[in-house]
Amino acid sequence: MIFVILLFCFFILISISSVGGYYYLQTQTTIPTTIPTTTTPTTTPIPTTTTPITTIPINYIGDTLSNNVILLINQGLKSENNKHYLQYQDNGNLVLYNDNTIVWQSFTSGPGKVKITEQGKLVIFDNDNTIIWSS
Repeated sequence: MIFVILLFCFFILISISSVGGYYYLQTQTTIPTTIPTTTTPTTTPIPTTTTPITTIPINYIGDTLSNNVILLINQGLKSENNKHYLQYQDNGNLVLYNDNTIVWQSFTSGPGKVKITEQGKLVIFDNDNTIIWSS
């Protein structure tokens, strides 16, 4: 078995030839001598600002979002110790903060509303009641 593997490797090495700085197999497939550069897709980093992004004051309506509560633009929830808060900001982005640091955001935009469905999903709707984000 080892002899067969060595024989196979030998035939592979023989079938590769060097011509003018390029290597090619007997199928004439060329392999460039330089490594092509690839473009790395750019991503928008999650802001980790220490101050809220919203420009209009948020009206905090409690500390719990249940299925009978709706958050509108510029409304939010704040924990009893004021360390954690959820804001539906004027730009349409739903943002969760911990000690003034963003820990999660929906990356949504535009006016709408946020609610918990009867199935327990957190959902953001636009003004036409179309779901634009769902957990």
